[in-house]
Amino acid sequence: MTCACILSLARNVPQAAASMKAGKWARKEYMGEEVYGKTLAIIGLGRIGSEVASRMQSFGMTTIGYDPIVSAEEPPSFGALIEHPKIICTPHLGASTIEAQERVASEIAENIIALNNGSGLYGALNAAALNAVLDEAKAQWVRAANALAHILSVIADSPKSITLRYPKAASGLNKGLMAGAIVGLLQGCGNAGMNLINAEMNAKKEGIQVNVEPSTENELVVCAGATSVSGYPSPAGTIVSAFNASRMPVPLIAVGTLAINLKETRVVRELPDSLKAKLSVDYGLVGGGCVALFGSLSADEVEQLSVLFDVVQF
Repeated sequence: MTCACILSLARNVPQAAASMKAGKWARKEYMGEEVYGKTLAIIGLGRIGSEVASRMQSFGMTTIGYDPIVSAEEPPSFGALIEHPKIICTPHLGASTIEAQERVASEIAENIIALNNGSGLYGALNAAALNAVLDEAKAQWVRAANALAHILSVIADSPKSITLRYPKAASGLNKGLMAGAIVGLLQGCGNAGMNLINAEMNAKKEGIQVNVEPSTENELVVCAGATSVSGYPSPAGTIVSAFNASRMPVPLIAVGTLAINLKETRVVRELPDSLKAKLSVDYGLVGGGCVALFGSLSADEVEQLSVLFDVVQF
């Protein structure tokens, strides 16, 4: 569909067709151009965008791409762009054929049957990750992997390779744990719009590797080199129990804004009064370092806090 639109645009097919329907024979008005040797810019290099690039290269085009992470906000209106005579716009027609709709209907029916039978072999994008989060007990482990990896991403300065060790209670969730950890790592780098479906694809694009392996410990541990974060799931949320060899004196739920300093214990005293007023609680770690929990902070306050702490926002 996209390739058809590109070719139609190059040869002015919609405009020429409209002219013919109006009873005109304005051949000279719709002189087109070849796509061979031209450069095609693609915004959004997901599965479809990558396929478009591959196909248009066969026409002799040079392709360049930009892959922004789309925010949750409604996009602005681009009326002037849509109305431009050299722009071709359509609704989403990607699977708008009778044959495609029949295939989709059959696949959905097969997927639901497989899901109800407990086989988990359904709808493919990232079935293993989705299967993990369908069960609440499993979902807690995936959310814990996400939260711990998010923290690790900040305190280990956005690592590209991490290891996640899981206890016996999380056996069989390798794919879900990996997807959760990838999302956490990317969120810690400031990438919005991440989810379990696109986790592995985005990990490959960003050069991120997550190794998942069993452990004899009773907690999840995510580590990058000598830096590690440990914790476990609970109905209230993910509990953070340790940073490296320094343990929390009490269970800490990964919510709000966490400020972490693994070198100094009493650094909270150095904060300006405006930040101290928003401090919920702070703890000295057993083994050195400290963690402080804040409520909602402005961007300027987060920047101030970052002078003394690694700041993680959930």
